[in-house]
Order: sequence, then structure tokens, then C-alpha cells
Amino acid sequence: AASDVYKRQYQRRVRELFLKDMGRSTDKSRFDCFWLKAVLGAAVVVTVAAISRFQGKFVRVAGVSASTGCWLNKDIEHSSVICCPSDHAPCYPLDSSLHKLLCSLEGSVLIPLVPLAMNFAASVWDSGLSGGRQPWGVRLGLVVFMVFWRMVVLYLALNTAEEWVVGPDIRGGCWYSELRRGGKCREVFDHADHLVLYMVNYLCTAGLELDLLTKSALNPLSHAVKAWCFGLCGAVLYCMYHTAVYFHTPAESVVGVVVATLGTYLPLWAALGNSRISNALV
Repeated sequence: AASDVYKRQYQRRVRELFLKDMGRSTDKSRFDCFWLKAVLGAAVVVTVAAISRFQGKFVRVAGVSASTGCWLNKDIEHSSVICCPSDHAPCYPLDSSLHKLLCSLEGSVLIPLVPLAMNFAASVWDSGLSGGRQPWGVRLGLVVFMVFWRMVVLYLALNTAEEWVVGPDIRGGCWYSELRRGGKCREVFDHADHLVLYMVNYLCTAGLELDLLTKSALNPLSHAVKAWCFGLCGAVLYCMYHTAVYFHTPAESVVGVVVATLGTYLPLWAALGNSRISNALV
């Protein structure tokens, strides 16, 4: 009997060392949100870098571009109209493809589910249709909640409140009004809701899945999930930079980052700090 006890202890210790070597913790009660903090830090750094290069806000104007539209810098009077694709700002490589992929309704809802689906598929491969013992329904519910929280509260409700406070765009009164659809000037404050979209739907969900991956058992697609999350975060940070440097004022970009942080990241960290909640996800 004693030998069986020592054998089980030895096996447990070997497993702990193996998981530690693979970057996984066996202590489920400890959830330090390393990757969530990392993606938020990267978003802040990218936004600050973009703000430091801000030279005026570009607004969409009438044009014949078949891609991402025509733009002019409203802060430089009588600036030239730039239609993308082009080698001139505010156009940038892959702008049309990434915008259509990440900013569409379908992309914003389905892409955050990809790493979770990959992990579930790997568990089904290993454990059968039950998917192992991991609470996939809870994790799916959390990601879906975050996506619709951003859509309903941080986008629709917040934009409605913002318009009520600062007022709608006005017709005429600016040098470029004749070039705008409906003659509306783009002079009122407009917080960077695209930054909120990027930070919540993509960076936050990817960071959460990476953190959960470090707390879960190994599966055949673990490295593929990591590669997907890192690649997605790289593409999103790339879009964030160009959004902040060209299409929003520094104040609008800062408010967008603050909205995402206070509206999603901090509440999520607080929830995951509760061992009952964090244990329910792994």
C-alpha cells in the first residue's frame, strides 16, 4: 500500500514538472491573467506610438474608389483627396482586406470563436464527443457574452449617449462639406469605437484563450491555437495603429482604449480573480 502511495505521488510530481515545463500551471485557484495583461499592454503601446505620429484626422469623402473609400485630412485646409488603394496616407497595405474581415458583423462574431473551436476539436479528437472534462459551454458563453456586450453596450448604447451629449454632425460650416455625403462636417467628438472593437472582440478573447490554455491539459492543437492567437493579435495591433494614427484624434483614441479597459478588461480581471469563477472555466 505504501508503495502505491509513493508511486502516485511520484506520478503527480512528474506531471506537475511536465506541465510547468510546458508553461502550464496545475494550481487552478491562481489565475494571473498574464496574456490578458500582455495584449492590453501591447494595445496601449501601439496606441501611444500612433498618437505620437498623428498629423490630422482623415474623413471619408465622395469618390469612386472600389476599395476602402476616398479620404482627406480635415485638419489641413484644402488637402488632397486620397482614394485607396494608394501609396499615400491614410491608405496602408491590406487595409481593405483586414477592414472587411475584422470590422464586418460576421467577422466580429465568428473570429473570436475560432481558438475555442480549435481547442474543442482537439479535445473531441482525444476524448470523444464529450470533449473531455473541460466546461466548453461556460467558455463559449463567456466569449459570446463579451462579443454582444461590446456590440450592445460599448457600441450601440455608448454611441447613442455620446451623440446625445456632443450632438450629431452638422451640415455645412466646414471647408470640406461639399465633398461629404449629405454635406455633413465631421467636427464633433467621436471616440474610437473601432479600437474598442479590436481590443474586446479580438485581443481580449485571444488573450483569455491563451490564459486558459496555460491552465488546461495538453491537446494536439495547442501550438496551433497559440499560433492563431498570436497571428490574430499581430493583425489587430497593425490595424489599431493605422486607425489611431489616421482616423481619430489623440483624445478619441485615448477614450476608446479607456472604454475597452474599464468596460471589459478590468471587470474580467476582477471576475477571474475569484477562484470559483476561474475554476469554472478550466
